[in-house]
Amino acid sequence: MQPGARGQAQRCVRFSSEPCQIKPANCFCRDFSIPDDRKDVVTRAIGTWAFSAHDFNDDELLLAAVASLSRQDSCSSSAPIGTYAFAEQLLTFLLATRKAYNFFVKYHNFRHACDVLQAVFYFLLQIRALPPVMHGDAISDPPSTCLGQVLQPIHTFSLIVSALGHDVGHPGVNNLFLETMGAPLALLYNDRSILESFHCAAYSQILRRYWAAVAADKACRKLMINIILATDMSHHNQYMSKLAALDEIVASRDPASIFDEKHVQERRELLCCLLIKGADICNVVSPPANSMASWC
Repeated sequence: MQPGARGQAQRCVRFSSEPCQIKPANCFCRDFSIPDDRKDVVTRAIGTWAFSAHDFNDDELLLAAVASLSRQDSCSSSAPIGTYAFAEQLLTFLLATRKAYNFFVKYHNFRHACDVLQAVFYFLLQIRALPPVMHGDAISDPPSTCLGQVLQPIHTFSLIVSALGHDVGHPGVNNLFLETMGAPLALLYNDRSILESFHCAAYSQILRRYWAAVAADKACRKLMINIILATDMSHHNQYMSKLAALDEIVASRDPASIFDEKHVQERRELLCCLLIKGADICNVVSPPANSMASWC
């Protein structure tokens, strides 16, 4: 490391240990308009594997988030947790979340967050945990699965909302860097899931300010924390072992029987964590237009 680089690195990440300063809602008020033809392109793309976050600007990505959350809102006749009263309120929340991502970070930025959100949305459609969407004149309606029957609205909702904020405030360095440099965040979180813990804390403040109904629901908040913490790659092998064990159980008997009353909550949470993990690292198998080279 060059002379002075350590001090520069410390300054680069020091800001992240400070409490997140939430700005007044009117700071985010601005013209937000998307041509009708582009709205149609976005809403048609979000339900497909061919979706590429690089094909859309930041406002169009916000629309993709709105469309994903709106689809979740229609998945049950009863109002899901945290239903928003006005579209303007949801837009303010989304703008605040976008502003919390660092523009200078090349990969873990708002575009990546929307990319992960769309992948989660696509996965939920494929397992029939969300109602099908229109693709042109046809309806995308994959076969029903036991996974789609097991996940409840709170799980699909928590997955979509967590995906949007899972990397909020990312400084552009990894946990090992923070731990090695003795950064304030590493000290604050005792070298354990440093960034993921920070993302949870920062995102919780945004939710409390702009979507209080979600932040106030303990079950939803606990689930979102576990989902975001699951994106820590240091725990990847543990999750793969759990997935292998679950796969063996499914192969050995009726899949529906593995979600008995004794284990259902634990396995629902595991499914949520596996889905967010798959969405977070799916670039290597996504269409070429959304490949890793596009993020550089």
